[in-house]
This record gives sequence, structure tokens and C-alpha cells, in this order.
Amino acid sequence: MKMIDYLQQIEHAVTAVTTLIWEEYETLEILIPKVKKLTVYVQADYQRAISLQLSDDDDDYMNGIGSSWDNYWGNDKELKEKDIELEKLETKIATQRFSVGSLAGNLLQYAKQGISIVYANPDDCPNGRFIQSQPLKNIIWQGRNQSLHFEQGKPHLAADRCFKTLSEEVDTKFSHYKSRNMGFEVVDLLNWRRFDNFKSDLLSLEKVTT
Repeated sequence: MKMIDYLQQIEHAVTAVTTLIWEEYETLEILIPKVKKLTVYVQADYQRAISLQLSDDDDDYMNGIGSSWDNYWGNDKELKEKDIELEKLETKIATQRFSVGSLAGNLLQYAKQGISIVYANPDDCPNGRFIQSQPLKNIIWQGRNQSLHFEQGKPHLAADRCFKTLSEEVDTKFSHYKSRNMGFEVVDLLNWRRFDNFKSDLLSLEKVTT
């Protein structure tokens, strides 16, 4: 089987998985910074009110009381609502992060399976593009292995080398490969946001015939 034939068979599945990964991730990325920003704002407002209340000046003291009251019924009320919302989301966030990592692992599995079907052995597969010093085929292969076996905490030597190198050459976040699923981080690194990106990378692993 040629890679293009394999891609035609999995296009629908890969498109669905890719869309879901990024929809869930972007939802989390939008919500969390908003809540953090509001938290910082209200904490700063309370600190200002406390400073005024500690002042020896009577006017400052009354202003401080008024500031706290306004804060409670204004920004702080909004913060409490956001805190409740965030608390409810914490479990969902953890679940979604697990889901996103698992989905990303599935996407890497599709890519790894393409290499296996077309070439049987990754050694016979072309390198594809390079991410710093490592070829695409190796990052796909080891990324899938790490995502599948990370809970064991003892990655195979090849995966260990791959992620140590990614940590050194790309981003230190890859250093956590022994304790958590790095599937999403690998998918993000490869910029697999759409099927076309995924397809382009896998087609680069096709041997050119003359």
C-alpha cells in the first residue's frame, strides 16, 4: 500500500480527531487566563482597600471600607461566580486534558500505523522533515510509544533519547515525558491542526520513485 492510499482511508477519522483535539484545547486556553486575570485584579483591589483601612487618616479609613464594600458587590461578586465556575471546571479540565492527550496519542498512532503498513520497519522509511536534529519519522514513532506507555514511567531507550533531545533542543516541557502523556505536546510541535498538515507530513515519508 502507498501512503496516499492509506491517507485516503483514514482522512475522515483523522479530521474528526484533529478537530476535537484543538476545540477542547482552545476552550481551556481561553477560559483559564481570564479567571487568573480577574483573580489578580480583585486581590490587588483588596490589598489597596486594606492599606487604606490601616491608615491613620480617617478619610482614608472610610475610603477603605467603601472600597471593600464596592469590591464585594462588584468585581468580587464576579470573582466568586468565576471561582465557582472554575471549581466546576477543574474536574472537567483534568478530564479534558486526559482526553486531549489520549486523542493526540490516537493521532500519533494513525501516523505510526502508516509507517508500519507502508514500510513495516521504520528503518526503511524516509526521514521526512527534521525538527532540530531529529527526523519526523522518529518523533512520530517515539511520540506514539511515549503516549501509549508513559504510565509505566520507564520509557524504552529510543523514546528516552528522543524526549531528552526534544527537551534540550526544543522546549523543557518535554522533560516531563516520564510522568505524563506528551501526545498533545508532540502533535502541537508538529503543528497537526488540520488534516492537510498531517497529510503533508506523512506524504513526505513516501519514497520517491523514478
